[in-house]
Amino acid sequence: MGTPLRIEPNRKIEAQINSVLTLKNYAYAMIVGIASISIALNRDAFLSIWTVPKTSAELPLFVCHLLLFLVLLGLTLGFIGTTAHELNLWIEWLYVPFVRYQVFIAMFGLAIGLGLMFLLLYNIVIFTLYYSCFLLINLWTNWLSNDHFRRSLALTEAKDPSAKNERALQAMKYYWLERPQLARVGVMLVISLGAFVIALIGRQSTDASRKGLLEIAAYVVLILDISIGEVVMFRWRKVRDKVIEESRDEIAIVSLLPEGPAQG
Repeated sequence: MGTPLRIEPNRKIEAQINSVLTLKNYAYAMIVGIASISIALNRDAFLSIWTVPKTSAELPLFVCHLLLFLVLLGLTLGFIGTTAHELNLWIEWLYVPFVRYQVFIAMFGLAIGLGLMFLLLYNIVIFTLYYSCFLLINLWTNWLSNDHFRRSLALTEAKDPSAKNERALQAMKYYWLERPQLARVGVMLVISLGAFVIALIGRQSTDASRKGLLEIAAYVVLILDISIGEVVMFRWRKVRDKVIEESRDEIAIVSLLPEGPAQG
């Protein structure tokens, strides 16, 4: 038999890993449930997203609502896909230490936060403020993730110091500990707060034309903020996963090579 591609998890906490996987599925179901309820509570507003306005004056706001909904849908699906993928990466390559309770709070907090966004996207003032608060929570969850990865990596290097997993571990280390993850969220938070200020000024304006322009400007800033932030993460993940896939191939090839002749 060749060398297995995955590092076996610490058997003492295998039950805990299974519980994390189960809770992850509950969190995903919570996102879908809350989003569905949010859409149902705003049924008329949701249907208006898909109804082309009759006047050209209403068209920009219609486009903004539609784009923000699609961006949020992509953000939610991306969260589900990437968290599942990255959890599998950790189980595959790392010895996972005890999972602290804050991790579970963070998981469900983000799930609730994502689901509620679909309730608020029709009011740009409330939504930009809410999204800024969501990014504050995201800063905390990113810090938790980095801290947990740091402990997992230290445990893995202590238990399995062999070089066969070095490339994959280095790629993961670069992604979680050396990429400016917190700075990215921090910049997004500042931009989101800027969108909130624009929306608030527009809401308080007595000039209908200026009010509409500022509202649209706030939507545009926020949509670009979310989209660019996610594109950056996509590129970082793509680089990480490419190196990990190459590492898997190298391990598989080495495992197929015949062992050298016995010495002596």
